[in-house]
Amino acid sequence: MAIDSTTVLPEVNALSEKKNSLSREKSIRLAKGFSRLLWGMILSLILFTGLVKIDLLSHLRLPIFVVGMLLVYWGIALLCMSSSITPKWSFHTRITLSIVFLQIYFIPFLYWWKQMPFVTYYILNMAAFLFSVTFVLFWVNLLAGEVARALDDKTFFIESRISGWSVLFLMVLPISLFFFYCIYASVRHSTSLYSEIIQTYYYLPRWIYALFFLPLTLTLMIIWKTKKRCLA
Repeated sequence: MAIDSTTVLPEVNALSEKKNSLSREKSIRLAKGFSRLLWGMILSLILFTGLVKIDLLSHLRLPIFVVGMLLVYWGIALLCMSSSITPKWSFHTRITLSIVFLQIYFIPFLYWWKQMPFVTYYILNMAAFLFSVTFVLFWVNLLAGEVARALDDKTFFIESRISGWSVLFLMVLPISLFFFYCIYASVRHSTSLYSEIIQTYYYLPRWIYALFFLPLTLTLMIIWKTKKRCLA
């Protein structure tokens, strides 16, 4: 009795097709995109204080961490230029690129907030900037998961999903509760939003802020692993 290998081993054939789905050229482009994304995030994190400024045309002053954010934007743009490696790839890259562009839009508001931190309008824009940062981290983990899906790497796919959910539970949720509580306290006590933020910030234990950086560390690790897998 003849045995058709295509019917007996469909999973093996599908697996081979998935492993060959990324050409060498596409893998290198993905690796370059994730590499720029990694170093852009590290640079932005180091220089996020904004205490160092770049003199541009002797008039325009920008926080130096904008250089890191532009590098992040460049990395996401390279990922966008890569042809779809999964059905969801194009959607995730466009969303991520849009959020990074939104971050760049909020940079002037961040500078103005540091000059006038008591202005509610600037505080809200600063909060929107923080949310945009967290959502970029979340979507970058989704992109890493799509690369794992294309490579049929189930273990790494689970790692990227865990890292993404950690962003939601350890960054997005705490930031949301923090600002909602400050807004509620400001309305209830008829005080300024700025004063409530300062009081709440100093009232919370310091270990909470240390926990806040865990999802960021996990995301950087996921980006580094994604780059390595693309070059494997």
